[in-house]
Amino acid sequence: MSLLRAITYSRPFGWVVLWPALWLGVFWFKRTKWTPWLSYWAMRRLYCITRGRSNQWIKKRLAAPAEKGSCSATGLLAGMSPAEREAAVDTLRREGFVVLGNYLTEAQITSLIAFAQQVPARLTPVPTEGPAIDRFDPERPRAIKYDLPEGRLVEHPVVQQLLADRSLRDLARQFLDCEPVNDLVAMWWSAAYSSEASSEAAQLYHFDMDRPQFLKLFFYLTDVTPETGPHCYIRGSHRERAPALWRDGRHTDDQVLAYYGAEREVQITGPRGTLIAVDTSGFHKGKPLARGYRLILQIEYTSTLFGQKYNRIKVQPTAFWHAEIAASPVFMTRFSVF
Repeated sequence: MSLLRAITYSRPFGWVVLWPALWLGVFWFKRTKWTPWLSYWAMRRLYCITRGRSNQWIKKRLAAPAEKGSCSATGLLAGMSPAEREAAVDTLRREGFVVLGNYLTEAQITSLIAFAQQVPARLTPVPTEGPAIDRFDPERPRAIKYDLPEGRLVEHPVVQQLLADRSLRDLARQFLDCEPVNDLVAMWWSAAYSSEASSEAAQLYHFDMDRPQFLKLFFYLTDVTPETGPHCYIRGSHRERAPALWRDGRHTDDQVLAYYGAEREVQITGPRGTLIAVDTSGFHKGKPLARGYRLILQIEYTSTLFGQKYNRIKVQPTAFWHAEIAASPVFMTRFSVF
């Protein structure tokens, strides 16, 4: 690590530069709902310097209080008892992830796969030849990752069902301890295009820090085995890590496993339809595929949109969007009707 980079992780630099930038950023966000770039960078650095305490400070000033009331009687997780839901949240807080089970129907999965096959996606890494936007061809993949456009994705009926699902929102509310905000809806193909782990495709260990606090739900839309790119996670790494690992950026397997040990690495496999909830402030990666392909849908919940630049999405003036935006203005902050 260069001397200059080391200085930006020092406590004196934090007090003199980073904390003032963060204070100003929080003030600006309250007025405009946008985060200055320097304040976002300060958030990421201070997260490492303060071992996460600065993010709790941000949350206290920007998160909306959790709505009161009992858990939803409708939705994918409506069948979970209060004790089962509490156990799932406890596992999330302790381990950093929890496998909730197989929840999507075959009809929902088939519809999402058909959508993903038809809609052009953004390729990562960008190929040196040919278009950077292309449909996924499982027989002739041109890149490791194909990202579907969020604007098209949120108009899909199944995605709208999941966005409106109160039981999923209840889980996020309980974990975040505030009123959740939708941060991102994403879906992507991963292909066995290269045997080398790609940093751009998030195949090296790292932790996410786009927001002060967040929860990601991943739906496996294809069968995921050890050979087809399981989500890998280091148990408990969202809570404690070696000083050398309190640094932003990618880390090699050797660097991470030297501290945690191989026994704390989990490869999360499962049949299509599997739902997992993950706190990706812990170390995680997508394992490079040895064969085949993988399709994943992600819905992300956050305590506040402070941080990385986010998409403000204009949606169609349908009954669904009018009703959801009116009923859940905090959760639907990013969305507005044409």
